[in-house]
Amino acid sequence: MVLTHIAIALWAVLVSGPVQAIPPQAEASMTFELSVPPDTALPLFGPVRETEWSPTWQPRFIAPSGGSNTREGTVFTIESASRQTVWILTEYSIPRLSIRYTAVGPDRATEIHVQLTPMPGGHSEVRVTERVTALSREGEQIVSGFREHFATQGEHWRSAIEASLRSKPR
Repeated sequence: MVLTHIAIALWAVLVSGPVQAIPPQAEASMTFELSVPPDTALPLFGPVRETEWSPTWQPRFIAPSGGSNTREGTVFTIESASRQTVWILTEYSIPRLSIRYTAVGPDRATEIHVQLTPMPGGHSEVRVTERVTALSREGEQIVSGFREHFATQGEHWRSAIEASLRSKPR
C-alpha cells in the first residue's frame, strides 16, 4: 500500500512536470550540546528511540520485518497533518557517530544528517543538517520558510532530549 502511494506521488510529479526548472531547495544546520556522551546520545536520534523525546514521532515500520529497526535500510512511515512521509535510514554508524535519513512525502524530499562529536566532561556536540527540496507548490512554501523555522529547533530538541534523559535512570 505504501509503495502504491509512493508510485502515485512520483507519477503525479512526473506527469505534472517539474515545479520549476530547478526545484527550490534549502539547507540549514543547527548545533547544540547534550549532557551525555555520544554513545548514549546517538541512539536517541534513531527511528526507535526518538519516540522517547518527540511526542509526534510515531514511526510505522515497513522493513526489515523482525530484528532491529535501527539499522541501515530500515524503511518506515510517519503520519503528520494527514500526510504520510516515507523515511529510509540510510546510515547508522556507531564508529562515525553518524545517522542519515532520506524522507519523501507528497510535497518535499528531505535529507537529514545527525553528527555527534565527543566534548569535554562526557558531553556531546550534536550537529543536525537538513536539506529540503520542494516537490509541489505547497513544498515551495515550506522550503521558503525552512531556514527560519529550522533555526529555532536546536533549543527545542536539546531541552526535549535533556528532559527525557532526566526522567530515566542512567
